[in-house]
Amino acid sequence: MQYVFADTPIDAWGQAAAIILVIELFFFVLIGLALIGALMFGLTWLRQKTELIKRLRPTVESVNTTTEEAIHGTLPPPGPDENKVVRTIAEVPAKLDTVEKKIDKGADRVAEAVIEFRARTVMVEGMIKAFFAPRAVQKQLEGRRADVGIASPGYRRLVEERVPEAPDQIGNAFVGTVPSGEIKDASTA
Repeated sequence: MQYVFADTPIDAWGQAAAIILVIELFFFVLIGLALIGALMFGLTWLRQKTELIKRLRPTVESVNTTTEEAIHGTLPPPGPDENKVVRTIAEVPAKLDTVEKKIDKGADRVAEAVIEFRARTVMVEGMIKAFFAPRAVQKQLEGRRADVGIASPGYRRLVEERVPEAPDQIGNAFVGTVPSGEIKDASTA
């Protein structure tokens, strides 16, 4: 039997395409393996970091509970196995509260001193004015006594806000108010 191999150019191109496809497949498999290896490494690293966070959680909860106790003023006495960092962090809000109270007390004292100083200054000014110009002070007091006759603050406000009366007409213009019953429609006029 005789075998005949086709020696056409199409067969040669087919063999070249097959070799190229095998090489591409080889590179894609290598790229896939490299990608899988990188993902495995990354996920392992991420798992280690999450384990660290899980270990940190009880410490954070301890800090939170100790801080709440310190805010409420029931901080327990330090134990032999208690973390000093947790205790220090828990004491910060209580210390800030005492500092805030001291600042408020100081601000109140300063405000009282300023008010007292101003009151004394006005008192001294009044005494000096009464000593050197007694007639001016007497006139001022008499003016105040005249205002005492007006008992109603509403009446006083009306007197102060009263608008001077104007004539009803200035030239050909009308000045004043017109009741709504006197307004005529332009179409009926």
